[in-house]
Amino acid sequence: MKNFKGSFFRKIKDHNIIIKQGFKNANLLDMNQSFKILLLTLLVIISNFACSSKNEKQINLNSLFTKYEVKGSFLLYDESNEKYYVYNKPRASERLCPASSFKVFGTLAILDSGIIKDEKEIIPWDGSKYFIESFNQDQSLEEAFHYSTEWVYQRLIKQIGRSKMQEYLNASNYGNKVIGEEIDKFWLDESFKVSSYEQINFLRKLDQNKLPFNELSINKTKEIMIQEQTQDFTLRGKTGTRDNGDQQMSWFIGYLEQNSQQQKPKKYFFATNVFSKSPDNFFDGKAVQTRIPLTEEILKSRFNLMK
Repeated sequence: MKNFKGSFFRKIKDHNIIIKQGFKNANLLDMNQSFKILLLTLLVIISNFACSSKNEKQINLNSLFTKYEVKGSFLLYDESNEKYYVYNKPRASERLCPASSFKVFGTLAILDSGIIKDEKEIIPWDGSKYFIESFNQDQSLEEAFHYSTEWVYQRLIKQIGRSKMQEYLNASNYGNKVIGEEIDKFWLDESFKVSSYEQINFLRKLDQNKLPFNELSINKTKEIMIQEQTQDFTLRGKTGTRDNGDQQMSWFIGYLEQNSQQQKPKKYFFATNVFSKSPDNFFDGKAVQTRIPLTEEILKSRFNLMK
């Protein structure tokens, strides 16, 4: 109710400024007319809020987040019903470091730029040792997406360059569109930030081929994103984790196509963001361990999907 009231009165203030400006310019409106215009404006505002409320439902997932010993948010967009379902709206609205969930965007940019011939081209490893063993080898972009190999994306995005990457971000209207001091770290160092709502908006534009990348690059990225595929559904997604030494924060973003014999597949776009205390070992962190199983349990138990 607090968020509603704050937004409501901000809207009134904005519309009131417009009305007053109109009075100043015209000087023809009597008090009767002024009251009618103000009343009409208020009705429009209330109508907008009613529509917004109708198209979004807050859900209680406390028991599931407690079960997995994490805190955070969950946001789902049901495309066929044009409705959002949100747990912890303030967190879902907050812009956060995307970490490796940015690799969906990065894959699109790399393929569209033409700096490699395709997603199968092998990128040579330079011999540097990383604590994640799968990083320590030559690999393709497709493999790097699934291993979440940071050096591959850092090297290739650096080759694309700041100017072109900024152009891609601006044209996509993705997140805060900020590239920090280092072109090969901006999605890791908290220069670039994105909210759960913005993640879902980006994924919807990806699915609809409404991003500023060529069609082949978009379709290849969609293929690379596939996590699981059965006769009943296709799950696409990407994880991402940032650990600052005190807190481990992790994403799982993507979308589910649920098949139906009677009609075209229904699509559900989701963004899960969880955090927990930083572990001694990166992979022992609750955030890393639970981001996918938590999401899948929510989809199955609360929305009757992935069945």
